Amino acid sequence: MRLNKFLSEAGIASRRKADEIISEKRVKVNGVVADIGTTINPDTDMINVDGKIVKRQAYVYIAFYKPKGCTTTLSDPHAKLTIKDFLPKKLNVFPVGRLDKDAEGLLLLTNDGDFSFNITHPKFGIKKEYEVLLTRPLKKEEADKMTEGIKSDGDILKAVSVSVNGKIARVIMTEGKKREIKRLFRALGIRVLSLKRIRISNLRLGNLKPGEFKYININWGQVFNFKF
Repeated sequence: MRLNKFLSEAGIASRRKADEIISEKRVKVNGVVADIGTTINPDTDMINVDGKIVKRQAYVYIAFYKPKGCTTTLSDPHAKLTIKDFLPKKLNVFPVGRLDKDAEGLLLLTNDGDFSFNITHPKFGIKKEYEVLLTRPLKKEEADKMTEGIKSDGDILKAVSVSVNGKIARVIMTEGKKREIKRLFRALGIRVLSLKRIRISNLRLGNLKPGEFKYININWGQVFNFKF
């Protein structure tokens, strides 16, 4: 097993972040500083991160309602509020993707690196639905432009679908470019007043309230079949 996969399964970090930790020489395997790409036997090798022994955990999946003003990170000395403030202290999970500090809604947390990769990588096309409050109603031709694609700062920004009810728009996306939804509306001269993610694949925010979380079961027999 690759060391970064082991660290993600142990709830230390996502695979990408685990590689950063390894490159910083913070990980040892059987007392020897590890390199990126190191493979291990999780049943016989002893893994240390920052001097602490790390053991693989059972997979945990959590649906969390990230409130506005909360930073999508487990640790940030400059953040007044992080997702770690809402979780049990001994729970080792990491966020699957992110939501901007001023956005709210559904955020998944896990210690399963493969699950995180499948949810976040654009090639899998996982749909994420957002409820967006605008400064003015969106016109049909503007919604059509959003699904056709709009060029912004060298990127092509594109929504899968857009529906409108007055100043509230429902937007479905599959990619996760930085501030993509706000940039789409800004390109049309519209400001976003609030943004809430209400669905990831077939898991909905439901009755969760800001700051609340629930453990969820994942049935891999069906592709991303979520249920509370």
